[in-house]
Amino acid sequence: MTIARYDYLLFMDCDSGVVMPHYLQTYLQHLQPNRLLYGGRTYLPKPPSDRNYLLHWHYGRQREQQDFASRQIEPYHSFMSNNFLIPSQIFASITFNEQIRTYGHEDTLFGMELAKKGVEILHLNNPLLHLGLETNLVFLQKTEMAVLNLARLHREKHPLNTRLSKIYHALNKWGLTLPVGFLLRPMRSFFVAQLTHRAHPNLRYLDLYKLSFFIDAMRA
Repeated sequence: MTIARYDYLLFMDCDSGVVMPHYLQTYLQHLQPNRLLYGGRTYLPKPPSDRNYLLHWHYGRQREQQDFASRQIEPYHSFMSNNFLIPSQIFASITFNEQIRTYGHEDTLFGMELAKKGVEILHLNNPLLHLGLETNLVFLQKTEMAVLNLARLHREKHPLNTRLSKIYHALNKWGLTLPVGFLLRPMRSFFVAQLTHRAHPNLRYLDLYKLSFFIDAMRA
């Protein structure tokens, strides 16, 4: 429910900064009554001096910061809720799922609903700078919550088409889910150490860490 009175709604994360000189004008130039505009997300080019924040920075630079042309290839999958403009009538017909009360995949689910309703997403070169880096351990905790949310949605017959769920279903198809879960579970402490104590954490370890949690959550 929204009390906004005008035809369009602009969503900006509170821990973001405007870096584009014509941020509002760029959105205004592309307004359409049946189209969502997504501007993207960017991170500072230099890593934080405090190593406790390196994991989030590396993840943001490698996974979340994408140019608008790359995002447009899979417009719904690339949508994030940090920086978008949407016609108020469309938002009123979808809104965010209030059943998701913990961190993770609210924007994935929102993007899926946009696709179902045939709402066009136009990706623009209009990013906001993400300033609110989480510490390594907090980032991992939020990652775990997101994985648990994803598993709960799958168990409740609301599957989301994510990279993690695709890998899980491929393993399940070949009967490898249980053995892979068995192998990964005791390695979690190793993954955490590699992700939190290195200047250049390997995000493949993060992928394996998430897969381990997802396998267990899907069996819960």
